[in-house]
Amino acid sequence: MGTTYVQPTQSEMETTLKAGEVFWQAPQRGGEIVYDWPVRKGVAVRVCSSIVPGVGGRAVGEDAIRVLVIHTASDKVFWQTTRVHRTKNWSKNMMVRVREAWEYIRALSLCEMCGTPLYQAVSKAGNPYKKCVDSTCVSKTDKPFRRGV
Repeated sequence: MGTTYVQPTQSEMETTLKAGEVFWQAPQRGGEIVYDWPVRKGVAVRVCSSIVPGVGGRAVGEDAIRVLVIHTASDKVFWQTTRVHRTKNWSKNMMVRVREAWEYIRALSLCEMCGTPLYQAVSKAGNPYKKCVDSTCVSKTDKPFRRGV
């Protein structure tokens, strides 16, 4: 027996996300509606809904709901959860991913120069190091990466 897919509506998506009154609708990206939740300076949780205004959800197999962590000024994605399939429990599964993204952001240490979070990057030699999410920041660190430190 195959998986039954559902087409979440914009109203259902907004009811789920706005239960805590923290998300706001961001400009559309690639035709779909996206929602952002600013969590810390310069960083937000982004939910890419797979809902196209006036059309509804995309066809089965075309896309899933995605939960990302972005740098708000550059729109750069620097972390993402696993995709949320549009099945019967999509809203519950999506909110689990939103919580994972929120916890990831809250655990990041802050840049000493600009105050935005640092995340793990990997050098060309394959060594992890802390990198500021703000690409305009001149902060350099060669400290080994440890979240929350």
